[in-house]
Amino acid sequence: MKTESSIEEILENLLIKLGVEFSKITVEKKEDKTFAVNIESEEASILIGHHGETIKSVQHILKVLCWSNLKIGEDFNVIVDIGDYRKKQEESVV
Repeated sequence: MKTESSIEEILENLLIKLGVEFSKITVEKKEDKTFAVNIESEEASILIGHHGETIKSVQHILKVLCWSNLKIGEDFNVIVDIGDYRKKQEESVV
């Protein structure tokens, strides 16, 4: 199974267990072992949380689950975005 589809499956299972509805998950390989994960959901504000705390937690849990299930090295990284939240944050800094 391709790494991207494995990450998508792990995240789908996590969101289902959290009781969060989503319409689409996309996983795209960036440089080296970094994967960009985007979640489309009507409940984006719940997933993002206050000052982005929840999105950071979801990202951390996803990373740990991927390490555990996919036996990927520690240099593996996932960056989770929900409703372009991170993209908008980066643009506001620049």
